Amino acid sequence: MLDITKIANYPEKIEFLKSSIKSIQDYPKKGILFRDITSLCENGEAFSLVIDLLYEIYKDEKN
Repeated sequence: MLDITKIANYPEKIEFLKSSIKSIQDYPKKGILFRDITSLCENGEAFSLVIDLLYEIYKDEKN
């Protein structure tokens, strides 16, 4: 597996992705924090970044 510290600006990219995900308190019931990735999927830049990061992390993995 790739050493993620070798990905340029990794911490900044992760913070951007985190900011693209909505957090909904007490959904679907009290005490649960629901993470809604719909907003990430609708944001072309964020969605593309997720795909690129997943590729970089797993490109050398074997089945």
